[in-house]
Amino acid sequence: MNVVILTHTCPRFKGDQAAAFMKGLGNSFVGSGMNSWMLTPFDTEFRSDSERKYRLVTYKYIWPESWHRLGYSRTLANDMAVRSSSVLLAPFMIVSAIFNLWRLVKREQIDVINAHWIVPNGFIGAVVSKLTGAKLVPTLPGSDVFLAQKNAVYGW
Repeated sequence: MNVVILTHTCPRFKGDQAAAFMKGLGNSFVGSGMNSWMLTPFDTEFRSDSERKYRLVTYKYIWPESWHRLGYSRTLANDMAVRSSSVLLAPFMIVSAIFNLWRLVKREQIDVINAHWIVPNGFIGAVVSKLTGAKLVPTLPGSDVFLAQKNAVYGW
């Protein structure tokens, strides 16, 4: 089975604490005998990591590279409010993510899209699932469950 994990935050280097559990998730898919990819936005801090068993694919969504500021614990201000720069960058990331996920699903014959976090990845995964026929399995950690319960659009 071919699985892609769609995320906007994952460890960028050995010892990185940004969503450190994502490495375990990707590695567990590989350990279960699945072909596994992780698709995530580009970040200047990505380095090779011998502990990473899945195939990491990053995508760029804006130029210059220093403007890649979404994800990796930089989207929110004090974990309470969305930064204004995030609102401006989000449409570029979403469009690029849709294109790059679609391309990966087609090229690698992906069976399952695991969209980790409902915003924005649940939406991105749903669009690509409809376009390609790949099954969508959203993962709702923490506050995403609250969003899904309180907001009809996210809940859908």
